[in-house]
Amino acid sequence: QNLKNVEPLKFAVPLTENAPTAQVKAALAKKDIIGKWNGTGKAKAIQSKIALDNSTDFERYQLRVAKRSRAHWSRKIFAEADKKSPISFEMKKLRKMEKVQQKYVGKKLAARGERIKKFFTARKAKKAGKKK
Repeated sequence: QNLKNVEPLKFAVPLTENAPTAQVKAALAKKDIIGKWNGTGKAKAIQSKIALDNSTDFERYQLRVAKRSRAHWSRKIFAEADKKSPISFEMKKLRKMEKVQQKYVGKKLAARGERIKKFFTARKAKKAGKKK
């Protein structure tokens, strides 16, 4: 190991220079540093990587299936919650657009639609008259 690869931790024990291994182990055991280290995220990541490296094909397959299942159910639960009250950006945007659309639905919009239909039928009749 090189000192450039050493990562400082928040756990420390008082030791003298050139302390023997037995003294280091005793100091670490006294303050339960190894137990505290095993509780950190970095240690858990290292342990999970070792477990994945030592797993069989079938165990990796089981893990993949479990992850897919968990993702499926979390998406389903989130979608149900999103329907009840909009949480996601897309649903909030959709609700806003629906609200704006409700303003234009009504007599004013219906009258405009009728005018457009009348215009196109008149234009179609005019074209039909020119062809004959």
